[in-house]
Amino acid sequence: MGVAERFTSVIGNEVTTKHGHFNAFPMQAGATVPNQQQEDWGKLLPEIRATPGVKVITLNHPRDLHSGFVPLGGVQLS
Repeated sequence: MGVAERFTSVIGNEVTTKHGHFNAFPMQAGATVPNQQQEDWGKLLPEIRATPGVKVITLNHPRDLHSGFVPLGGVQLS
């Protein structure tokens, strides 16, 4: 399609938990993925950051309802 010069692919991971939905990238090939069962952001985010290669973490859909939880609904930010 002639678009290769306009895109750069990177390895990443979508970490979907009951308390939020994150993307982390770039990620070193073969790196252990973060524990998606972790619900405590104070433990989860350092684990994601410690994944080899990760430089960016995004919180996807921060105002949407996830398993009865709204990530930016206030609970996580107190």
